[in-house]
Amino acid sequence: VIMARKKVNTQPFWRFLFLVYCAVMIWLLYGRGRGVNPYIPYWDQVEANRQMEPFYTIRSFLSVIRGNPDHPDYVLCFTNMVGNTLLFAPAGMFLPKLYRKWRPFWRFFIRATALIFLVEITQLFALLGIFDVDDIILNVLGMSFGYFLYFLFMRKE
Repeated sequence: VIMARKKVNTQPFWRFLFLVYCAVMIWLLYGRGRGVNPYIPYWDQVEANRQMEPFYTIRSFLSVIRGNPDHPDYVLCFTNMVGNTLLFAPAGMFLPKLYRKWRPFWRFFIRATALIFLVEITQLFALLGIFDVDDIILNVLGMSFGYFLYFLFMRKE
C-alpha cells in the first residue's frame, strides 16, 4: 500500500516569520532615529539629511574599506555596506514566497525600488535618518539577492 503524503500548509509559518522580520526592520529603520533638533529649522534639517549623488557614499566607504583596516571608520563603513545589502535579502525571499504578484522579476524590482524609496523618504521627512540614494541602490541589490535565493532554494515548496 502506497500512502500519499499530505502536503503541510506552511504559509502561516512564513507569514509569522515575515511579520517578525518586518517588526525588526521597522525598529532598525525608524526606531533609532536622530529626531528633530528644535534649534534648527525643519527644512534646514531635511536639506542636511539628504545625499542625492549616486555612488558617492558607496565610493567613499569602499575607499576606506580597501584602504586600511585600521582606519577608525573601517567597521562603520563595512557594516553599513554589508548591512544595507544583507538586511534586505530576507524581504527578497519572503515577498515572492508569500505574494504571487511579486514573482515576476520586473514587478519585484519595480515594487522593491518603490518600497525602499518610500522608506528613505519617510526617514528623511520624519528626520529619522538620512535619505541616501546609495541606500536605495544597496537595499534593492540586497532584496534582489534574496529574490534569486528564493528561486534557487525555496521555490519548490
